Amino acid sequence: MDRTEYPSSSTRRPRRWFGYVPFELVLFALAGCAALERDVSPLPEPGDSETYTRIWQVSNPTGPESPVTSQPATRPAEPAAALTKPYRLNVENIIHLTFQMAPAVAANREAMLAAQYGLEEFRTNLSRFEPYVRGDGIISRFPKRRDSRGLSGETVAGLEKETFDGAILRVEGGGSASRIKYGEVGEDQSEIDSGGGGTVRGRVEVPFVGSRKRQSRNISAAYQESNARAEMISYLENYASYTSAALTYYQYALYYLGYLRAHERQRDMLQELLDDPRTREQDHQRIQSTLLTTEALNRQYRTTYDSYLLMLLEVIGIGPDDAYMLEEPPADAASRYMEQARTPEGRRQLLSDAYDNTPKFRVLTDAIRDAELKRSLVLRAKYDVTAYTQGTRFAFGSKTFDDRVGGWELTAGASLRINDPRVLNASLDKAAAEIRQYQNEIEALRLQIQNQIDTQSAILVSYEKSMGRVLENIETTRAVLAERWSDYLERGPHAWSIDNLLIAMGRATTAECQLFSVAYNVGLSDAVLMSTTGFVYKLVGLEIVNDGNGRAELIANDDNHQ
Repeated sequence: MDRTEYPSSSTRRPRRWFGYVPFELVLFALAGCAALERDVSPLPEPGDSETYTRIWQVSNPTGPESPVTSQPATRPAEPAAALTKPYRLNVENIIHLTFQMAPAVAANREAMLAAQYGLEEFRTNLSRFEPYVRGDGIISRFPKRRDSRGLSGETVAGLEKETFDGAILRVEGGGSASRIKYGEVGEDQSEIDSGGGGTVRGRVEVPFVGSRKRQSRNISAAYQESNARAEMISYLENYASYTSAALTYYQYALYYLGYLRAHERQRDMLQELLDDPRTREQDHQRIQSTLLTTEALNRQYRTTYDSYLLMLLEVIGIGPDDAYMLEEPPADAASRYMEQARTPEGRRQLLSDAYDNTPKFRVLTDAIRDAELKRSLVLRAKYDVTAYTQGTRFAFGSKTFDDRVGGWELTAGASLRINDPRVLNASLDKAAAEIRQYQNEIEALRLQIQNQIDTQSAILVSYEKSMGRVLENIETTRAVLAERWSDYLERGPHAWSIDNLLIAMGRATTAECQLFSVAYNVGLSDAVLMSTTGFVYKLVGLEIVNDGNGRAELIANDDNHQ
């Protein structure tokens, strides 16, 4: 199956995409390029408990100048509300929307279901319980039996049960009749002999453990189970991959939205300088040049922001004309995993959560158990033993022609064959290799999860330490900007030049962008940990349960979605 590949959510910086902003341009902006937006809404102050989140509604991201407006935020919605318009695009809702609406996830889910139905079809085909009706007719002539010519018929109804292991149980009953005409008739003999009556039959056939028939079915079942298991694992991995991609694009959109807002603020400040009559006329050209550069950057940031927003909508299955709102958490919000990331005990808890929430562990564990069961069956398959028993009560119609009428017969038998040891050895080696394969997959998954938890925890702790310095730097640069702004316009005894003012403005913009950069990296780490710890499975209720027949079944409890 063709699958769209999405970038890993562990990427630390936006990568270069065709048609979007080059990475070098972002670096140039981070280095201190001067330019910022209209003041839509102030940054949240550190520790402001009243500010939970802001929502930015975009009417149509494909438009040249789609407006960005703020609205009062609400708490995360329940799963059902997450699927109602306008779609509120926050972390939890994006996970629900990706699970429920993403076409690629739905395609993988249908592929998994098709494989499961194929397994069920295979098992059902080899485990039948069928009522039946059968009619037989016979025309016969036996020259040595008084030149007899006959017609006979039988109609029976019965039940046949065939188990997956190859055992057959059959019982039937009905009636039969015959009419025989003799060409050679002696004294006191009738030319016609006819009659009818009931008949009952039963048969039981049992292949034992080493039966070739039973082994063949187990081998075929193993292939079907392997296919169903592979599709289940593929679905789980792809769901996590698409969810991580959606969350990554969400963080990209927030990242460039922050840059856009910051640079639009700087643009408005430059325009205010141009309009202020106190601005020196000889400085107008310098300000105008900086303003044009800022506007060019704004167009680039808006194009990139709109592009990542469209990517997000594409992954989760929302059309660009649907009603939706991009929800922006506070830029200085702490990671949801920060408390656990700080301590070894917390990181061990994250690892434990990953074992509990990730269905792939259960799938692979069940695969090991199935392989061990098949191996134990192979060990007992040296001899092919089959036994049967069959009983019949005869009620054939023509007594003179067939003297079994009214009698009964019971037949039993057994067969013993020595299976080819080459087949047994190959089956044993295959089962042992499968067990090692699944054990190594579990270990690889465990190491991958452990590494991601350690890596992302270190990143979160590092950015937590830098957050305070970034906020302090924002306050400092804003204070310096305010001072130079006032001195420049008031023309005090130590008035700053326009270059000094623009430098302070650029530093304030860069400091604010650093905050969005930290928030972006914290968001990416959270996205990785949500996938790594199985939160993306737990949130939608994806889990493995026993289907009642000793087999694992994947279910989802997200609004009863199956």
